[in-house]
Amino acid sequence: MYFPVPLLGYAGDKHGQSKLSLFSAALFTPAYLVSAYVYSNHGSYKLLAGSFALVGTATSALYVSALVTCARMYPHSTGLAISAPVSAFGISSLWLSQVIPKLFRTNAASTDSALNVTGIFIFFAFMYLVMGVVGYIAAKLGDVDGSDVSKKSSTEGEDEPDTSEQRLSSEGNLNSHPSDHLTQRERLKVFIVSHETWLLMLAFVLTSGPLEMYLNNIGAIIDTMSTGRDLPYQRLDVILSAPSSANNVSIFSAFSTIARLSVGVFSDIVRPRLSTAMVLTIIVFTTAIAHFLLALGVFAQDAGRLFYISSMINGFSYGALFTLYPTMVACVWGVKSFGTNWGLFILGPAIGSVIYGILFGAIYQRATSGLTCAGNDCYEITFLVSGSGIVVASLVIFYLWHYSWKHNTLIQL
Repeated sequence: MYFPVPLLGYAGDKHGQSKLSLFSAALFTPAYLVSAYVYSNHGSYKLLAGSFALVGTATSALYVSALVTCARMYPHSTGLAISAPVSAFGISSLWLSQVIPKLFRTNAASTDSALNVTGIFIFFAFMYLVMGVVGYIAAKLGDVDGSDVSKKSSTEGEDEPDTSEQRLSSEGNLNSHPSDHLTQRERLKVFIVSHETWLLMLAFVLTSGPLEMYLNNIGAIIDTMSTGRDLPYQRLDVILSAPSSANNVSIFSAFSTIARLSVGVFSDIVRPRLSTAMVLTIIVFTTAIAHFLLALGVFAQDAGRLFYISSMINGFSYGALFTLYPTMVACVWGVKSFGTNWGLFILGPAIGSVIYGILFGAIYQRATSGLTCAGNDCYEITFLVSGSGIVVASLVIFYLWHYSWKHNTLIQL
């Protein structure tokens, strides 16, 4: 899902984000129908894998289309505008996970029967077809489609602002930004050569990577803890309160959704008294403290009865990152090329996840005795490194805000 986003973002800025919605529908529907056929007929797993690759690309296309449309429709309330599609992206998995098992069973009269996977795939095929068309119409009705504000020059092969762009800017539908008069290719060049881009990207890698690593390895971390059965007198309250992977994943997801819903609104309310960058710095620094406490084994005491607190903090931070980082990108570099810019930034979590995932696996393997790993040694160094990296990220964000953006009146951050 991560890797197609830069190309999809650029295509959305160049040809209009509304077309990305239609593109997602054109991928979703055949991909899910093929998946239904393969599953019901025990077909090739390679064909099924290819179908899900298309599903991932289609998901990214629909996400970019919604994000760019909302950012352009409400450029003066960027935090709120971006939090809406980002929240919907997280909530969709929550409500579908509750509804789907109740609606699609091989035996509708029994809740213990197996899931009707073929029926689920067919339902998704037509649901996303409708969603793609709705997204296309919404972008057109909002009058902020990229194809309306960027026209291709027939002589030079580049994008030139036209009268409709000037009209939208004069009406206040788009933010006035120093790069607004540039062509798309020129805006991309400015974005890439800016040192601010790469510093903020570094901060994104250093913050998103540890959180992805934490989420992917919650089960492994919990397995290193005592269950309470080896404690003196085998305290029943400790045994019963021992953490479970499923519960902590749910806690992480719930607080991530809460952050997506609230942080964007909060950042708009407190701005300009407290900038978006400072809100992010505070959240990131709090996350660093949580990682240091994980390294010290604080959350593993009493058979991990307080481990849920680390899931709450990391989950909230995870949701906040995916709301505040795109908000900052839109504010600093404008909404005209927001799809392209954020598409490049979204590679940060993919890079960070790989780096910190390898780190966790290496430390865990080194501390393993036999087939199991127990105790703080399994992850102490990992969380010391991740916590230190997050501190560096918070300092980078503060540096960018204080020395580059704070006194720039053209950047409303």
